[in-house]
Amino acid sequence: MHVPTYAWTLIRIAVISTFIGTSISAPVLANPTSAGDAVFVLVTAAAFADADGDGLTDEVEAALGTDPLDADSDGDGMPDGWEIWNGLDPRDGADAWDDSDCDGVTNLDEFLHGLSPFACDSDNDGYWDVIECSRGTDGACASSYPKSGVRCDIDQDGCVNAVDIQFVINGALGMTTPVPTNVNAVGDTDAIDVQLVILSALGMNS
Repeated sequence: MHVPTYAWTLIRIAVISTFIGTSISAPVLANPTSAGDAVFVLVTAAAFADADGDGLTDEVEAALGTDPLDADSDGDGMPDGWEIWNGLDPRDGADAWDDSDCDGVTNLDEFLHGLSPFACDSDNDGYWDVIECSRGTDGACASSYPKSGVRCDIDQDGCVNAVDIQFVINGALGMTTPVPTNVNAVGDTDAIDVQLVILSALGMNS
């Protein structure tokens, strides 16, 4: 079951508010001088305890219904904390195989590659995550993007073919594309870019 993003947003706000409230009203005493002080310190420290190291305190895990002793409560390969902060459900193992942003990369692979499960292009470099994952570049770093070295190779797979032609046509029509389509880097994608790609696909000098 996928929990609506707004619901997790409210949870995150509540968690942050709890942390702020605790840190303000209960500062940790560095050198307790009495049994009361020692208990105060222990209670305060317990409020921030994260036994499984998943980024969520044990108290928060108890409130969410996740396992405070298991960093991945639903066993889907994604830590509970990462799921919470990325709008997923740490109690639903099936969401690992969902593609929340419809970019061609599952939520689990987004986690494994350090990407955002709700952004088609995590680093905003013009290349969707699925393209970067398939080409071996870092989808979380804008300075790392596919470069085949072949002119007019829109999808950077090493050759110019019908796929590239379709992408550049879509770009000229103002449609969303998973790769940049402005071949000559002049203005927007237009008929000239389409012509350049078609000529290149036909083996003609473009």
